[in-house]
Amino acid sequence: VAFSDSGGNAMEPGLDLRGHFYSGSGGALRMASGLADGMRFTAGGLRYEVTSAGSLEVSVIGYRGAVTSVPGAVGYGGLELSVTSIADRALYGCSTLVSADLTNVRSVGMKAFAWCTSVREIGFGDGLGSVGAYAFYGLALYDGDTRLQPSPEALAGHHFSGHAHKLWLSP
Repeated sequence: VAFSDSGGNAMEPGLDLRGHFYSGSGGALRMASGLADGMRFTAGGLRYEVTSAGSLEVSVIGYRGAVTSVPGAVGYGGLELSVTSIADRALYGCSTLVSADLTNVRSVGMKAFAWCTSVREIGFGDGLGSVGAYAFYGLALYDGDTRLQPSPEALAGHHFSGHAHKLWLSP
């Protein structure tokens, strides 16, 4: 296995590799520049925080401007980072948000999607473990005529779509 630094320069054998993250294929691993737990960055109008550099996981912690979607993964420094949580109030009042891919998300914080009045589609993964108070305030999630409480048990593994603040469980 050959290691290279973030600039692509070959590294001397025996260098101390601790504290750095490497990724690649075909016997060549390249240092991921600047990826560390707690690091923050912005991509596509969403603000992220690295929650686990080793597991390539991030949390959405906020937004700027007219954000239309929350992706299931985001690219940074040549790596694909999985969105595994949405922080408290991260998208509060984002009136331009239309969709959210929460298939990798394990936790949705308090008021995370409150007053996101344009949402038309949300997909949840089987790993959803917690949903904060008022996380989807202003949105109504339905299974047929039955309004669902926004809990992991009711949402995990399901996809919802609709309009006018009402989303229905998709078949």
